[in-house]
Amino acid sequence: MSIALPAPRMPLVLADVWSRTRVADVVTVVAAAAMTTAAAQIALPVPGSPVPVTGQTLAVLLTAAALGPLRGVLGQLLYLAAALVGLPVLAHGLGGPDYVFGATGGYLLGFVVAAFLVGRLAKGGWSRTPVRVLSSYAVFCLYKKIRTS
Repeated sequence: MSIALPAPRMPLVLADVWSRTRVADVVTVVAAAAMTTAAAQIALPVPGSPVPVTGQTLAVLLTAAALGPLRGVLGQLLYLAAALVGLPVLAHGLGGPDYVFGATGGYLLGFVVAAFLVGRLAKGGWSRTPVRVLSSYAVFCLYKKIRTS
């Protein structure tokens, strides 16, 4: 006689609860890129720096936590692809390879890494309580601090 135990289920993120179709996945990925684009337009210039303070970081964190690692990363890759082909999705309505690989390039590539890390933490259940949410976002801030030093 054997005892079969059920396989442990991964906690769901918001996008997993909403719908599980390819169309829903495409819509959520496009929405993540659109939200990052909209947040990029909230830009405050920093004197002496070519990199403005924008709302993009908030958009990356929110979409990654809601969509999980795969869809969060795909949303940010779509955002980068749109910027790369020249669509005006970056801060101040800019776009093109010069801006993607310029002064803000490291930040933009960091969005992809951050989307994976925060999405993975959310998928692991770290988005269920305020303490865990703050802890997981602190991981992103620490990563960003290490990356810029």
